[in-house]
Amino acid sequence: MRYILASMAALALTVPAQAATVLTDNFDGEGTTSALNFTAFDNFSVQGNFVGPNNRPTVDLVKSGQFGITCVGGSGNCVDLDGSTGNSARIQTLSSYAFNAGDIVTLTFNLSGSQRTTASDDFYAGFLFSGPTDVLNYSKTGAFGAASIGNLLGVSNSAIYGTIAGNTPFTSTSLSFTAGNAGSFYAYIGALSYDNVGPLVDNVVIDVTASVPEPATWAMMIMGFGLVGSAMRRRTRTLATA
Repeated sequence: MRYILASMAALALTVPAQAATVLTDNFDGEGTTSALNFTAFDNFSVQGNFVGPNNRPTVDLVKSGQFGITCVGGSGNCVDLDGSTGNSARIQTLSSYAFNAGDIVTLTFNLSGSQRTTASDDFYAGFLFSGPTDVLNYSKTGAFGAASIGNLLGVSNSAIYGTIAGNTPFTSTSLSFTAGNAGSFYAYIGALSYDNVGPLVDNVVIDVTASVPEPATWAMMIMGFGLVGSAMRRRTRTLATA
């Protein structure tokens, strides 16, 4: 019994966090040709920016090899975040995704410059929350630059902005935070260029990693294992005496 309890305790202490990919989209399922001012995405809506002109927010679906653009891997589709009406936009998930307190939420995507000019464009990404949310250990990587943002307490929106040069190749870029409370979110990626030549996005992935119980929780579980073992040993001695 002692060895069984020890094995159970060791197993409990080495259980990994459970990551769940709630969305993955490379835009290849949207069609086999480019489409200007595209809105019929499977997993995203096209929304106006939080700042700047918003009279007709648009993005373009681009097939790799057209307009001088090469998507990730040299094939499939990607999205030009500056559409062909002189108005850029953001793509925002059609669905919202739930999280619990302690969960780690990560938005990852490939971002490149426009590939048609060396001029820089402003871009942004973030999360819209269902209610006030404590965004803890907020961090960014890739085209944003690797850095810790820190904690944002009681926010409903967590937009982070950056700048990318037109000749910057596709770079894996991410935002990640630990949830301070339960809730749900929409994720979005957008640009602030207004010249029909914007940054490109491909391969969007959203992960929600379940929280790992605190050490005190594991200690209580192991104590429970010990009490069960003690009870079983007493029962065994009683049966032997009888």
